[in-house]
Amino acid sequence: AGVAAGAFGYNRENYMYDSELKFERFASSREYANQQAEQYRGDLRSLAALTIKKNTVWTITATLCMALDIALYCAGRLG
Repeated sequence: AGVAAGAFGYNRENYMYDSELKFERFASSREYANQQAEQYRGDLRSLAALTIKKNTVWTITATLCMALDIALYCAGRLG
């Protein structure tokens, strides 16, 4: 009976020690998950901004090329 009580006390002591740290592990894992999600969102924002910038440059270039083409092809008809 004494051995069982000693083993129970030892196990209970470890359980109580672990229960104190359990919430800290839970909170830190949630914090890491939130940081990871925020990093993922930031990456998506960066990729979207890059795509928008590229499309803006292509739009400006295409507009200028079309204006030049119209000026070249239609120049004789205006005068």
